[in-house]
Amino acid sequence: RRVLPLPEMTTRSEIKKVGNDLYLEDPGVRLRLDNFTINNNKLYYLDNGQGKLKTGYFVLIDDGMATTHYHLLVYADQSGEVLKMKRLPSRFIDYRDKEIDGFYGQKIKITQPNKYEYYKVLVVK
Repeated sequence: RRVLPLPEMTTRSEIKKVGNDLYLEDPGVRLRLDNFTINNNKLYYLDNGQGKLKTGYFVLIDDGMATTHYHLLVYADQSGEVLKMKRLPSRFIDYRDKEIDGFYGQKIKITQPNKYEYYKVLVVK
Protein backbone atom coordinates (compact mmCIF):
# COMPACT_ATOMS: atom_id res chain seq x y z
CA ARG A 1 0.00 0.00 0.00
CA ARG A 2 1.10 3.52 -0.67
CA VAL A 3 1.62 5.68 2.39
CA LEU A 4 0.87 9.36 2.02
CA PRO A 5 2.87 11.93 3.98
CA LEU A 6 1.16 13.87 6.74
CA PRO A 7 -0.13 17.25 5.59
CA GLU A 8 1.87 20.33 6.45
CA MET A 9 0.06 21.63 9.47
CA THR A 10 0.73 22.82 12.95
CA THR A 11 -1.15 24.48 15.75
CA ARG A 12 0.08 27.72 17.21
CA SER A 13 -1.32 27.12 20.67
CA GLU A 14 0.59 26.31 23.83
CA ILE A 15 0.33 23.12 25.85
CA LYS A 16 -0.84 23.89 29.40
CA LYS A 17 -0.63 21.65 32.44
CA VAL A 18 -3.66 21.72 34.74
CA GLY A 19 -3.11 19.42 37.71
CA ASN A 20 -1.86 16.16 36.19
CA ASP A 21 -3.59 16.77 32.86
CA LEU A 22 -2.16 18.38 29.73
CA TYR A 23 -4.31 20.54 27.47
CA LEU A 24 -3.78 22.07 24.06
CA GLU A 25 -4.87 25.70 24.37
CA ASP A 26 -6.67 25.67 20.98
CA PRO A 27 -7.56 22.14 19.86
CA GLY A 28 -9.23 23.37 16.65
CA VAL A 29 -6.63 22.13 14.13
CA ARG A 30 -6.67 18.33 13.77
CA LEU A 31 -6.04 15.60 11.25
CA ARG A 32 -9.13 13.76 10.05
CA LEU A 33 -8.30 10.59 12.00
CA ASP A 34 -10.40 12.24 14.64
CA ASN A 35 -8.21 13.55 17.40
CA PHE A 36 -4.62 13.65 16.14
CA THR A 37 -2.99 17.06 16.09
CA ILE A 38 0.48 18.28 15.16
CA ASN A 39 2.11 20.98 17.26
CA ASN A 40 5.71 22.14 16.59
CA ASN A 41 6.26 19.09 14.33
CA LYS A 42 5.27 16.69 17.10
CA LEU A 43 2.24 14.39 17.03
CA TYR A 44 -0.34 14.49 19.85
CA TYR A 45 -3.68 12.80 20.49
CA LEU A 46 -6.57 14.75 22.00
CA ASP A 47 -8.55 12.85 24.61
CA ASN A 48 -11.58 15.13 24.24
CA GLY A 49 -12.93 18.18 22.46
CA GLN A 50 -11.58 20.48 25.16
CA GLY A 51 -8.03 19.74 24.07
CA LYS A 52 -6.96 17.33 26.84
CA LEU A 53 -3.97 15.30 25.66
CA LYS A 54 -3.63 11.55 26.16
CA THR A 55 -0.50 10.24 27.87
CA GLY A 56 0.76 6.71 28.48
CA TYR A 57 -0.54 3.69 26.57
CA PHE A 58 -3.91 3.63 24.85
CA VAL A 59 -5.74 1.71 22.10
CA LEU A 60 -7.32 3.40 19.10
CA ILE A 61 -9.79 1.84 16.70
CA ASP A 62 -9.92 2.94 13.07
CA ASP A 63 -13.49 1.93 12.37
CA GLY A 64 -13.65 2.83 8.68
CA MET A 65 -17.09 2.25 7.19
CA ALA A 66 -15.94 0.17 4.22
CA THR A 67 -12.87 -1.51 5.66
CA THR A 68 -11.91 -3.88 8.40
CA HIS A 69 -11.43 -2.40 11.84
CA TYR A 70 -7.82 -1.75 12.77
CA HIS A 71 -6.66 -1.46 16.35
CA LEU A 72 -3.60 0.65 17.10
CA LEU A 73 -1.52 0.53 20.25
CA VAL A 74 -0.18 4.02 20.94
CA TYR A 75 2.26 5.38 23.51
CA ALA A 76 2.52 9.08 24.41
CA ASP A 77 5.10 10.36 26.89
CA GLN A 78 4.44 12.62 29.89
CA SER A 79 4.43 15.70 27.63
CA GLY A 80 1.64 14.14 25.55
CA GLU A 81 3.82 13.60 22.47
CA VAL A 82 3.03 10.37 20.59
CA LEU A 83 6.34 8.50 20.43
CA LYS A 84 5.36 5.00 19.33
CA MET A 85 2.48 3.41 17.48
CA LYS A 86 1.85 -0.06 16.04
CA ARG A 87 -1.03 -1.93 14.50
CA LEU A 88 -2.34 -4.80 16.61
CA PRO A 89 -3.23 -8.19 15.06
CA SER A 90 -6.54 -8.33 13.21
CA ARG A 91 -7.95 -10.88 15.69
CA PHE A 92 -7.36 -8.36 18.45
CA ILE A 93 -10.04 -9.92 20.68
CA ASP A 94 -7.80 -13.02 21.04
CA TYR A 95 -5.17 -10.85 22.75
CA ARG A 96 -7.37 -9.18 25.34
CA ASP A 97 -6.50 -9.91 28.97
CA LYS A 98 -3.22 -11.58 27.93
CA GLU A 99 0.32 -10.26 28.25
CA ILE A 100 1.65 -8.90 24.97
CA ASP A 101 4.68 -6.84 23.98
CA GLY A 102 4.32 -3.11 24.45
CA PHE A 103 7.14 -0.67 23.74
CA TYR A 104 10.55 -0.17 25.37
CA GLY A 105 10.71 -3.84 26.46
CA GLN A 106 7.53 -3.57 28.53
CA LYS A 107 4.79 -6.18 28.73
CA ILE A 108 1.23 -4.89 28.70
CA LYS A 109 -2.27 -6.24 29.11
CA ILE A 110 -5.28 -4.77 27.30
CA THR A 111 -8.54 -5.09 29.21
CA GLN A 112 -12.12 -4.02 28.76
CA PRO A 113 -13.80 -3.92 32.18
CA ASN A 114 -17.24 -4.25 30.60
CA LYS A 115 -18.71 -3.90 27.13
CA TYR A 116 -19.74 -0.29 27.80
CA GLU A 117 -16.23 0.89 28.69
CA TYR A 118 -13.33 1.60 26.37
CA TYR A 119 -10.16 -0.51 26.39
CA LYS A 120 -7.62 0.07 29.15
CA VAL A 121 -3.92 -0.72 28.84
CA LEU A 122 -2.01 -1.86 31.92
CA VAL A 123 1.78 -2.16 32.12
CA VAL A 124 2.49 -5.48 33.85
CA LYS A 125 6.32 -5.74 33.48
